[in-house]
Amino acid sequence: MNKIINQKGVSLVELLVTVVIFSIISIGVVSVMVNVMNYNTRLSREVRLREEADIVMANFLNYIYTSNSITNGPSENIIEVRINETERVLLGFTPEGKAGISQIFHPEDPTPTDIIPIHNTQYLFTDTVSGKESTITTIGNTVYVDLYIHDQRQEGMEGIQLQSRINFMRGD
Repeated sequence: MNKIINQKGVSLVELLVTVVIFSIISIGVVSVMVNVMNYNTRLSREVRLREEADIVMANFLNYIYTSNSITNGPSENIIEVRINETERVLLGFTPEGKAGISQIFHPEDPTPTDIIPIHNTQYLFTDTVSGKESTITTIGNTVYVDLYIHDQRQEGMEGIQLQSRINFMRGD
């Protein structure tokens, strides 16, 4: 019997064991990376939704805080904000699901069709405000805004709901 005393290289079994161990480690690392990327994508969408909700609320607040009087508008989910004796603005949510501000500052008889969407900006989502679930009403000197916003392009993604109560002083 001849024995091999000086063996150079690796056997097939050693090579297969090395490949299997490397594959198991690689699968674990890749799955963690994919989960991190999915979490990052979901988180960035939620942040963008929150930013858009903040923009809508900030636009509404700019008009409400500078108003002389606020009354319920010509239809549901729309309020009429009087800036001064001649200027008035409609704020609210259209049935199509847009949050908007009327573009016409001196309308004789404003209607909900005068409302244009706030978010026409390129970097924001479009069609994210739910007009059926969002409400804006005024009771006395208080405006109640219940804004529900979600990305309609993403199934299963929860939306964001902001509720605000804004008190204003009449400019009598």
